[in-house]
Amino acid sequence: MQNNTIVLFPADYADRDALYTALIRLLELPAWCGKNADALHDCLSEHGEAVRLALAGPVPEAIQADIGRISRVVTDLGGEIVKS
Repeated sequence: MQNNTIVLFPADYADRDALYTALIRLLELPAWCGKNADALHDCLSEHGEAVRLALAGPVPEAIQADIGRISRVVTDLGGEIVKS
């Protein structure tokens, strides 16, 4: 299984929609992927590659819960979260 490293700057995203839109684009997931943790889990599990998600900088309060859910999805599927 190949390991993709994605660098995400959480401060660039004001809300959940923008965050998931960016992840779908960065991870090259299908356009039909929903903008929530369950859909992300389904798409990533079909994607077949572990993800290394590097969170660069602070996480705005507005998306902290979403970052937490995304982090759980990534680690549940054998990926890694790195904070810098």
